[in-house]
Amino acid sequence: VRFFFDEFSKRFERHLVDNLEYKVPGLMRDVFDSVISTGCKFKNAVDLGCGTGLSGNAFISIVDRITGVDLSPKMIEQSKEKNIYDTLYEGGILEFLSESTDRFDLFIAADVLVYLGDPFPLFEKIKNISSKEAIFVLSIESCDESGYQIRQTGRYSHNCMFVEDMANRFGFELLTKKQAGLRKENEKWVDGEIFVFKYQN
Repeated sequence: VRFFFDEFSKRFERHLVDNLEYKVPGLMRDVFDSVISTGCKFKNAVDLGCGTGLSGNAFISIVDRITGVDLSPKMIEQSKEKNIYDTLYEGGILEFLSESTDRFDLFIAADVLVYLGDPFPLFEKIKNISSKEAIFVLSIESCDESGYQIRQTGRYSHNCMFVEDMANRFGFELLTKKQAGLRKENEKWVDGEIFVFKYQN
C-alpha cells in the first residue's frame, strides 16, 4: 500500500477528483453537519489516512488542532505543502492509534476500512484514545454480503449493519448514516455509506 501511494502521490488528488469524481470528504462533512450543531468546535482531531489532505481540508474550519496520519511519506509531503495539519505522522493507522498518548474528540476515517478490512482493531484502538463524547466520521464501500468482502479491486467492502454492530460493541452510538455514490469505477458509481458515531463512555 505504501509503495502504491508513493508512486501515485503526485497525480493522486487530480485523478480522484477529476477522473473518478471522488466525493467522500464533502459527503462526510455534509452528513456531519446534518447532526452536529453549527458552531461546534473540536479541540483535537485526527484524520486517519489523510492522503493529500482532502478530508482534513473539509473539516479544518471546525477544529482547533488536527493531526494527519498516512502510511505514504510522499503523501505526507503533499499534505505538508498545504499547511492543513498541525502535526503529521508517517506510519500505519493502527500503529498511530496504539502509540498515541493524546486523546481526540474528532476522528475522520475516509477510505480507511477499504484497506484494513476487519473493523475490530480500528474501533478498539479508537475507543482507547477517545475523549468524552468523541465523534467518529467513517466511510465504507458497501456490500450486501455479511461481514466484509475483498473486491476485485483489492479493496474491502463492508456490510452496513456489520459496521454498526461493531461500533455499538465498542460504545459508539450511531447518530446518522447516509448511502451515497463515493466515486466512479469503470464509469459507474461505487456505492458506499457515510456514518457519524458518538462515543458513549
